Amino acid sequence: MLEMQRLVLGVCATNCYLVRTKEGVFMIDPADDAPAIGNALAAMGEQRPTVLLTHAHFDHILALDGLNARAVYAHPAEEAALRDPRRNASAQLGMPFAAASPLTPLEDGERIGPFVALHTPGHRPGCLCFYAEEQGVLFSGDTLFCGAYGRLDLPEAQPERMRGSLERLFALPPETIVYPGHGEATTIGQEVEGWGW
Repeated sequence: MLEMQRLVLGVCATNCYLVRTKEGVFMIDPADDAPAIGNALAAMGEQRPTVLLTHAHFDHILALDGLNARAVYAHPAEEAALRDPRRNASAQLGMPFAAASPLTPLEDGERIGPFVALHTPGHRPGCLCFYAEEQGVLFSGDTLFCGAYGRLDLPEAQPERMRGSLERLFALPPETIVYPGHGEATTIGQEVEGWGW
């Protein structure tokens, strides 16, 4: 198993995961509380995590520029939303945010540390899930939740692509533990059974 800590942060109760690996600490979705994240990193003895973004909605990126990240990885389709408050939905809430952190593009199938990036468009065009096959763990962002999936009524959502993305995830081993962007963990088997697929 991976050594992992989950922080639930911000108005949207976004899950920010800190994952220690032999390659260092990875942070999946920095949410919106840089001081809380900094304290958690300090407790782990880490100052410069590698950030993996599942997508660029505001509630997953607001703390990004307040971190001393080693590198920030995301699907290239998310670059524009990272820089544009209208596209990352922060402007709609009256708190416009445009990230300045440089982005390293990560394409479908590429490996970073123990993770393989799985491109799962639907909620946003550049949604990524991060799959650690050896450990049997999936970080699913807002593609798959316990008993639900990400909203498809937001700007740039691609409802027509969500089913294919879910089918891709549902083909993973049923014992795979799923850590979503919001809410509690689940398993692929539990979701497949619950959805009747």
